[in-house]
Amino acid sequence: MTAIEGATVLVTGGGRGIGKMLVEELYGRGAGKVYATARDPRTVTHPDAVPLALEVTDPASVTAAAEQAQDVTILINSAGASKAALWSQTNSLRLELRPRGIAVTGLHVAYVDTDMTSGLDAPKADPRDVAVAALDGIQAGAHEVLADDTTRWVKSQLSADLEALYPRLNN
Repeated sequence: MTAIEGATVLVTGGGRGIGKMLVEELYGRGAGKVYATARDPRTVTHPDAVPLALEVTDPASVTAAAEQAQDVTILINSAGASKAALWSQTNSLRLELRPRGIAVTGLHVAYVDTDMTSGLDAPKADPRDVAVAALDGIQAGAHEVLADDTTRWVKSQLSADLEALYPRLNN
């Protein structure tokens, strides 16, 4: 179990979409301090959040953010990135940060109703529902959270035979 109440949390991508909802939900659950990162920290609008400049692909930016947020006990890595790369990075971070007492939970979700998907005609999850599922998972001590039905289905198929996942391989 990971306690959110009183925790110091760093949310990557905290200026919009899922990250923004995570910041709101974290404070709603009693987080003591939330660092909300964004390429442009002026996009962080929550009045209690600590805006922090972070470009996750720039090692110097990551180092600077880590130096400013040394009191973090929970990391929520939600900045946009290739899903496979983000999954791998999250697993690596979990192992690397465990000795420092920092919990890392992977959040997996399909399309979310944000400004980035506004032109997409597909089923989308509500950002608040995703944030709630993520924080429920963190509080339960989950290593990963599958936030919607599409993601749960995809995850179940990843352990299936390759031919079941890609029927065209049967030809």
